Amino acid sequence: MNERYKIRETKFFLAKMEESFHDRETFRYYLSAFLSAARSVTQYAREESRLKGRQQWYEETIAGNDVLSHGSQTTVRNRFADWPGTEDRIGSSQRYSEDLINLSHHYIEELEKFVQVGIEEGILSG
Repeated sequence: MNERYKIRETKFFLAKMEESFHDRETFRYYLSAFLSAARSVTQYAREESRLKGRQQWYEETIAGNDVLSHGSQTTVRNRFADWPGTEDRIGSSQRYSEDLINLSHHYIEELEKFVQVGIEEGILSG
């Protein structure tokens, strides 16, 4: 359906995060948009797999993936907040922002693998 489009959107916001990691407020806005777009990938996949009667595939695949298994955008945000940083964790320091950028790259890689497997198994249209 729209999974690949949303992955491209996550890459757009990740590029904006990389451009703005010195500007804490701007970085936070792009991080929020990134997380929203990333969450949309799995939401589209869940709906598409449900429509094809393959919801169990979706649930098992997500549950088996340490990166994607978190149930909500808030949980993903909290997972990112577990990384070392200052008291105001999201985008508060250059090092921390760089850590979030690295995590975001990894998150996109896992989304791409997930969608590719779904396409190969005829569950997702991409």
